[in-house]
Amino acid sequence: MTQTFKILGWVAVVWGIDTCSRVLLQKLGIDVEPIISRDLAAYRDFYQTYRAKHEAEEKAEKEEIAKAQNGQAGPVSYFDGTGAGLFGTYLLYAFLTIITCGFAAPWLNCAIQRWRTKHMVVDGKRVTFNGTGASLLGHWILWEFLTVITCGLFAFFIPVGLQKWNMNHTYYEGEKGAEDSRFDGNTFQYIGYNIMQFLLLVVAFGLAYPWTHKMILRWQTKHQLINSLTMTSSLTMTA
Repeated sequence: MTQTFKILGWVAVVWGIDTCSRVLLQKLGIDVEPIISRDLAAYRDFYQTYRAKHEAEEKAEKEEIAKAQNGQAGPVSYFDGTGAGLFGTYLLYAFLTIITCGFAAPWLNCAIQRWRTKHMVVDGKRVTFNGTGASLLGHWILWEFLTVITCGLFAFFIPVGLQKWNMNHTYYEGEKGAEDSRFDGNTFQYIGYNIMQFLLLVVAFGLAYPWTHKMILRWQTKHQLINSLTMTSSLTMTA
């Protein structure tokens, strides 16, 4: 019986992928006869178009950064980290988190935040992070305790609590302590956006992820303040 359900599950996945190609990418309608080669080609064309657009945007961004560095333009915002660098950081600390039964999770969070901020420039200012796993550990233990005694309900508050803690330790290089940094979003907004993301992903068979991810990032950035300046989704600071 279990094997039958697995087979039916894979059939449903394949059917869903093929249907998305016909309905969303080719706009042919669900009643059109499926042709596997044509439907897969639609995904390939979509990917190639997306990749070409992404590479063009990347090239334009690099040119803008180069102009700014040569004094030909005003301050710009950019991120100069690489996927390989992030993967290595994740791999190392994820391994440590596993072998320590989750005890190293605060250090994993701080390592990721430190990597992100050191590669982030906002309006020509380099961002930095000074949080440590040791200073987060006390909060982490308290959150875990509250999650246990509330039968898991407090877990919904942890992501926003962690975001607040991270932002309290984020500032511009050379401006530490000059102004305050914080996150002023709340848990109920966070839950609402995640429910919306889940529903959109179900309806669109997961293809809406780039848009839902951007939606949540917009919400996060508009509630982030670095040295009392609020970031917009384009990483431009506003007073």
